[in-house]
This record gives sequence, C-alpha cells and structure tokens, in this order.
Amino acid sequence: TDKDFINMMFASPSHKLNAVKANEYGADVITHQALVSSNPMCKALYANVLIIDEVSMMSNEDKELIMDKFKKFKIIMCGDVGYQLPCIKGTPFKTEGFVYYNHLTTNHRIKNKDDPLHELLNELRDCIKNNTSYNLNIPLIDEKYLVENYKREDMILTFTNKSKDKYTKLFSQLKKWYIEESQVHNHGEIFIQDERPEGKKVEIRHGFTTHSIQGETAKDKLYIDIECMND
Repeated sequence: TDKDFINMMFASPSHKLNAVKANEYGADVITHQALVSSNPMCKALYANVLIIDEVSMMSNEDKELIMDKFKKFKIIMCGDVGYQLPCIKGTPFKTEGFVYYNHLTTNHRIKNKDDPLHELLNELRDCIKNNTSYNLNIPLIDEKYLVENYKREDMILTFTNKSKDKYTKLFSQLKKWYIEESQVHNHGEIFIQDERPEGKKVEIRHGFTTHSIQGETAKDKLYIDIECMND
C-alpha cells in the first residue's frame, strides 16, 4: 500500500494466494517458481519492487538466486520463518544477507488478548518451537457432523490431493468453483456461485492442500483433515 513504490509486484508460492492479493490490492503477481525460472520472459523483469511473501517455503538457495538475479530491484521478503511450512527441497530459508531486517511480533488478526484464538496460536507456536505436542483445545468432529454443518463458504484443509478429491466428491452438489485456466480470472481464484464462471478449465472443488492456500486468511469456518498429519 506504499504509494511510493513504482511498478510493484507481489510474489507468493501459490496461484491461489496471488489471486487473492491481485483482487485485494490490484497488484501484479508472480509465483516463487516463476521468479527463479530461467525463462527470459519472466514478467518480474518489468517490475521495480518485488514484495515476496511466505518466504519460509522458499529455499535459501532460491533466496540467494533472487537477490542476485534482481539485485537492481528493491526486494522486500516477508514470512514467519520457522513457524510456517518449510521449503520442500534445499536448505531452509535463513534470515541473513539483508541490508535491513526487522522482527515483527504484533498479531493483527487478534483484536484483544482475551480472544481464545490468541491462546491457541501461542500454544501452537510453543509446540513448533519446542518440537512437542500438547492436548490443544481443538474439537474433533466426524464426517456426519461435517456433512450437516459444512457450508460452501467454509474451507477444508487436507494433507494430500487424494483426500482433497474425497471432499470434493462429498459436496459435489454445492457449487464452489476453482479456476485452473482462464483468460478472464486468475489461476486459483474461487467463486461461490451457482453459475459456472468463465474459463477454459474450471472445476468444482471443496478440499485444498495446505501448500495451495498458504498465507490466506480464513474468514469462515476452517476444517482440518488430520489424516497423515505429521507437523
């Protein structure tokens, strides 16, 4: 939102998060993968400022590649390193090599410390920091409860694509559209409406892997499939 940025581009690991930010701020967007690509047509070449989000999912090798490849750019990297999804391959992201580094601790999603979510988030961070598991106060539900209470505005997080498809099949009668390919909409956008959005490849989807929506804010109910969960 800094009006002094010229030709700003937002980068994240997922098309889904990019689509949200493109709609929210009217920003040009690009994925982490495209930034490190050797393709000379990489559209980030036409930007002056790169704001790179969710850098915990970026390897340190890719971080250094970006810093070298775009060394004439203003590069701002943001992320909750150590407490979010790590990179799949390579050395984990290191918070070093920056001209300026700032550790922010204010949680803007919590309006006051009496919010039950505040205590839960702190407990989760303690679990991650100490590599332990507590008996977190999170209710467990069965499929019957889910079927009776799930609304298409809600979000279901899964660990694998196989389980993702299971929930899509379970709620196939509810029109929640996911954009795979479109000349009109961004890849990863979700439309909650009865009519099919315009696009070459559009599908009904009700389950999403954590990696595919990392960084988004859930505004309705969030259901988490704990099958195969190991983090």
